[in-house]
Amino acid sequence: MVAMELRDKVLACVKMKGPVIPLQVAKEIAKDTFYAGAILSELLNNKVIKISHAKIGGSPVYYMQGQEDKLQILYNGLPQKEKEAYNLLKENKTLKDKEVEPAIRVALRMIKDFAIPFYNASQEIVWRWYLHREQ
Repeated sequence: MVAMELRDKVLACVKMKGPVIPLQVAKEIAKDTFYAGAILSELLNNKVIKISHAKIGGSPVYYMQGQEDKLQILYNGLPQKEKEAYNLLKENKTLKDKEVEPAIRVALRMIKDFAIPFYNASQEIVWRWYLHREQ
């Protein structure tokens, strides 16, 4: 029963404060980060929450569906080329892989939280800004 109460507390924390790292959750539930991480992992495995590819200080970021726009907090931790790719994609909404410089191509592949690849009619890779929906 206690575990269910903690699970509900963790879920409420992610809903209210998400995206969050295990340390934030641990403080909220007054447990260590290992315990908080285990609960977050269980919620992730049950597809109740999601996890980012990027990390803050080595910790993954957990969030709920609908909090994707808040993932932009990860921007400051990105390496310089990945920030350039992020900014370029955010500004243009879509980028053709073959039309960007090689370093940006690599960076687009590294920012999986923000760059969604798809193939156009010509079977070329096109990158879509993660919050941009096709019209």
